[in-house]
Amino acid sequence: VMACGAALLIIGGGLDFSAGAVFTLGALVTCKMLVAGVPWPPAILIGLTVCCAFGMVNFLVITYLHVPPIIATLGTFYMLTGLNNLVTDGNDVIP
Repeated sequence: VMACGAALLIIGGGLDFSAGAVFTLGALVTCKMLVAGVPWPPAILIGLTVCCAFGMVNFLVITYLHVPPIIATLGTFYMLTGLNNLVTDGNDVIP
């Protein structure tokens, strides 16, 4: 699923370096929700919503602030990688 979106983006002439970090954050949020006892359908929907929110942040930064896509997505990548490490304390999350 992620590769289909990336293929469309590359065909359109853009690059998205933050896709892996966004994917990781969505999985991390979903795992944390499952560990907390949330049933799996809402946990998955919340994880997808978080992914969509960061995709929207990338879109808004690129479109309205006129930041080149490579710079905006690299910034989002580093921000989300730090957030992922902060949330997990560098440890694995096992549902």
